[in-house]
Amino acid sequence: MLHFTVELHGPGTTAFKFTVGKDLCEDFAVSAARLYRLIAHTAHIKLNAHVVIAGGRGFLGRNLAADLVCRGASVAVLSRTREADFPTEQYIWDGQHQGPWTGAFASDRPVHLVNLAGERVDKRNTAQNIAELTDSRVRTTRTLAEATAKGSKLATWIQSSTTAIFSDAGETELTESSPIPTGEQALPEMTGVAAAWEKAFTQAQVNAEHRYILRTSLVMHPDAPLLGPLNLLANTGLGGKLGHGKQWFSWIGMDDWLHVIRCLLRLEAPEIPDGIVHATAPNPLRNEEVMTALRSLAGMPGVPTGSLIPTVGAAVMGTNARVILTGRKATSTVLRDAGFEFKELDFAATVGR
Repeated sequence: MLHFTVELHGPGTTAFKFTVGKDLCEDFAVSAARLYRLIAHTAHIKLNAHVVIAGGRGFLGRNLAADLVCRGASVAVLSRTREADFPTEQYIWDGQHQGPWTGAFASDRPVHLVNLAGERVDKRNTAQNIAELTDSRVRTTRTLAEATAKGSKLATWIQSSTTAIFSDAGETELTESSPIPTGEQALPEMTGVAAAWEKAFTQAQVNAEHRYILRTSLVMHPDAPLLGPLNLLANTGLGGKLGHGKQWFSWIGMDDWLHVIRCLLRLEAPEIPDGIVHATAPNPLRNEEVMTALRSLAGMPGVPTGSLIPTVGAAVMGTNARVILTGRKATSTVLRDAGFEFKELDFAATVGR
């Protein structure tokens, strides 16, 4: 177990954290996996699993790949480009056409697939962007189904989705059995994209013994993309509540999300039944609670920003303000009933370490 700790004190703490400290600590899991690969192969743990991760170099994919490598699994990622010194096998694909990348599924170990592939969701809310978000997810799912249909049956297929499928749900308590919104309640960049993604999976000929749709909430970790703009607000004194501040913020710590994945792959207990699973902690927070925690970590006061500043800021940055101005109170009865134990329930400790 490798730990790396940097303790900062004094008036220059914030400046150091976001300059030198950022380079020291960012992407630490992948750095640890690189070190693991330097160990003599005869000393490696051998886990009887080969995991293919489509979209394996994004924020979630690279953390999952590094975690599985260090636990002794064989890992291959499917990506559009190659990254120097990435600690797994890399297969180049375009998400549309069959090709040599299908060799990623060849292994003498049980083969699992985790499909995280798709365009990044934090884009301007335009018809063209929504179409690209949807198409990238539907096409890659169909392409993977075609590639795996002819070979040996996969041990597991985990199909990524999102709790944003429920759009802006107000005070409704959402679990795996909750109905998907329709009509005006179904925001096209949320329900529209996610529902099409899940439908592509359920309609495909999925050649796998175990099949899951994993609706992931906001995964919290110091490197989480969403924390960038939120920390910017907190560190500039604008970290008050966003919008009315009552919108629900469903989240899960990275370590817990990785544990959920390992349970779905049946590499760890408890065993989770096939079907839809919400990857979300049992304690959703209000937006104002999240911003209070971030202000506390920054040691700054916070001016409430309302809806105007996030909307204007999102427009300038080419993102979608509804990501932070809407909310969902999502939890998981499936994980609860299976006896899953969450380790990261303190939001400030999770994002501030």
